[in-house]
Amino acid sequence: DLRPYLARVEPCMCLPRMQSAQFEISPGKLRIGKTRSMDTTHLDHAKPYDPENFAAGPILKGGRTTGVVIRLLPGQQMPGHNHGEGDLMLYAVEGTATLDVGAGPVDFPTGSLAHLDGHETISLSNNGETGVTLLAVLAR
Repeated sequence: DLRPYLARVEPCMCLPRMQSAQFEISPGKLRIGKTRSMDTTHLDHAKPYDPENFAAGPILKGGRTTGVVIRLLPGQQMPGHNHGEGDLMLYAVEGTATLDVGAGPVDFPTGSLAHLDGHETISLSNNGETGVTLLAVLAR
């Protein structure tokens, strides 16, 4: 139920006339007034951990953005790769990943947020003792 969160939303340029908007909430969709809507999902719907290899897959797609959940069990790694023209925002949901963008590995603990240029080569690993879940948002 999104109602407790919506009560705290401040009016802003991105949601014109928020003060007078009517909210209609149904599973997977939040409609603001008659013209604005957004798709919603939950990390519970993402690919689960895979004991054989890291797990990564889209969880939500927009017009120019894609949300991807990445999960790594202890000892797993995601090899170096880049995302071409688009930007990447990476958020550590749980656990501590090791992130390397060419300047040497750095710890990326729960709550960390990074912005990367799509042309940067990124690799991820889990050198800890618990699982790592990351949320990547790719913008094209």
